[in-house]
Amino acid sequence: MRVKGTVLLARLDFARSRGAEVLERLYAEVDPATREMLDTALPTQWFPYEKLCELTLLLDRIAGKADLSLCEEMGRFACDANVPRFLRAFIRLGSVEFFLKRAAAAWRAHYDMGSMEVVMLAPKKVRLRLIGIPVPCHAQCLSVVGFVKRAAELAGNKTVTGGVTACRQLGAEVCELTGGWD
Repeated sequence: MRVKGTVLLARLDFARSRGAEVLERLYAEVDPATREMLDTALPTQWFPYEKLCELTLLLDRIAGKADLSLCEEMGRFACDANVPRFLRAFIRLGSVEFFLKRAAAAWRAHYDMGSMEVVMLAPKKVRLRLIGIPVPCHAQCLSVVGFVKRAAELAGNKTVTGGVTACRQLGAEVCELTGGWD
């Protein structure tokens, strides 16, 4: 499975946002091939999904508490980095449901395998299912939660809740995220 450079580069930008020491430690701890990949990465290139998971886990350890609690914040950061300013106006004018359905449709523009299914459980309550991901990564599931929560906030919602309710890496059949908003 591969991931688009925009997703991977958001992790690198997150490291930069945490300061020079975090970025230096990141570069010191990745293998030389990954370091070279990061130095030459372009937003339009495809990269191994495992590298995204590796960077997410490494940043959680370096800049966080090594308990995956920073993963959701990385997802929030990625939303701010990858949802262009001009699209934010459309998010505010539309609805979270509309945005999530568009995000699910755009999944394959950022990941070359799998899909995201949106299931409305009730008004303003949703379940997202990540289907067909060959290499499960709980850290990435948490990051997707952060991305979606931030998108709901950009739509003007003040109270946003959500979390991972099932993950293949933790033994579930499919990765599921649930959330709600005001």
